[in-house]
Amino acid sequence: MTRLLVRLFIKKGDKTGDPDVRQAYGVLSGGVGIACNLLLFLGKLLLGFVTGAISIVADAVNNLSDAGSSIITLLGFKMAGKPADPGHPYGHGRIEYLSALFISVAIILMGVELLKSSVERILNPAETSVSLVVFVILIASILVKLWMFLFNRKLGRRINSSAMEATALDSISDSLATLVVLIGMAINYFAGYDLDGYMGVIVAAFILITGIKSAKDSVQPLIGAPPDEGFVEKIHRIVMAHPEIRGMHELLIHDYGPAHADISLHVEMSSQLDMVTAHEIITSIEDELESQCHCDVTIHIDPVVEEKTEDQ
Repeated sequence: MTRLLVRLFIKKGDKTGDPDVRQAYGVLSGGVGIACNLLLFLGKLLLGFVTGAISIVADAVNNLSDAGSSIITLLGFKMAGKPADPGHPYGHGRIEYLSALFISVAIILMGVELLKSSVERILNPAETSVSLVVFVILIASILVKLWMFLFNRKLGRRINSSAMEATALDSISDSLATLVVLIGMAINYFAGYDLDGYMGVIVAAFILITGIKSAKDSVQPLIGAPPDEGFVEKIHRIVMAHPEIRGMHELLIHDYGPAHADISLHVEMSSQLDMVTAHEIITSIEDELESQCHCDVTIHIDPVVEEKTEDQ
């Protein structure tokens, strides 16, 4: 299903380093999220009013917040895809991190509100009406959310997007939260014990944990977290694959968004190489890094004076 949607709505979907392609992925993720979450919200809201279950109503509102988060994700990718300008010479890629942080804050706030409502239900119990329709709708909701988790995780990993990873985590949290509500409804239906408020508290805990973890992951690149070790190893492997390079050091990586890094490094080359040859080698390395790592590269040459042997 994911491959089909990518083929239908994204041209050149394999060129994930292209800002326009990244933006298309963001629009696809946001559009699917808005449609699915609005449908889940309407279905659960109606079900919650009919049954009188606060946990189902809270779960519905949670889906509504997810629809809002999808809108934020979509807008974030739209803005992040804008080209560089005099006021933003390195582009707008970090807006993706900000949109992921906004989503995380929305998740946390929703968790707090759900916790308050659930505690109130525990202190002031109300009768709930459970039927087989409740189970059908809740199970369908879980399946939809699991698919959304897989969908956003696959897209997020394909384009290295923290915003999509946050959305994917939110989806798996939602499916677990709905599962808890489903268990509570089953206990009510088969055993006659009304655990509506308690199930709501558990759902709130799921949501809060997910929101806090997502916020932490979103903030890290904004405050200058170390670069990914795999990314550093990839740069080292590309540079050192050229036999003329004797060593590299002083690697600096500035993250301006998932699709844009600014890299500078020093390489050691024999002082016996003529300037034209050295320049051609460095240009080749820069081209490889830019195409494979989606970055702008500046390489400084440090000449290495080699000791002459007795034969020389």
